[in-house]
Amino acid sequence: MAGGGAMKKERFTGPMGLWMQKHLTLRHSLGFLYEGATYSLDAFDQYLLKHYPICKTISREMVVGFLKSRDKSSLLSLSQDNLNLRQFCRFMFQFDSTTYIPEKGLVKRSKPQVQPHIFTEDEIIQVITFVKKMQVRGDELWPFTYSTIIGLLWVTGMRICEVVRLKIKDIDVVEGVLTVRQTKFFKSRLIPPP
Repeated sequence: MAGGGAMKKERFTGPMGLWMQKHLTLRHSLGFLYEGATYSLDAFDQYLLKHYPICKTISREMVVGFLKSRDKSSLLSLSQDNLNLRQFCRFMFQFDSTTYIPEKGLVKRSKPQVQPHIFTEDEIIQVITFVKKMQVRGDELWPFTYSTIIGLLWVTGMRICEVVRLKIKDIDVVEGVLTVRQTKFFKSRLIPPP
């Protein structure tokens, strides 16, 4: 390629590629990021191109074959692939009622890899106290910044990405309200004082 740039792989070149693009366009228009689904569906489309190049509908055999071909993937990845295929097949069902819709239990559910720890009030106070005592050379604000972040996470239930993206204009000190912008599904919300 001229200019030394890498060639970008063309996606959705298989027999269901056009339908997959329509499905993803619809999901994006509804506010879903759906990035992982793009990779899952493209891999499925390439599988179909290799094994069922003239298919017009999706069968159980195709889905199971695809999932088996990805057996080196983690259980979590396979579960996500199954979920993405299920969404796509539900979309296809409206155009072809013979479309197989993968059942939820087709792939054994993966267990969460990390068990969350729910901190007690005493544990949170200990963490904040510890952080306030920490010293970072050249940054006197570090202990205050991180103790504030931990306090916001604890009191408001905000996600870490929401706390990190807060701006001065998002804090109404008169009313005591935080405005959290562009959260999950691109929504904004107000958080009242606790």
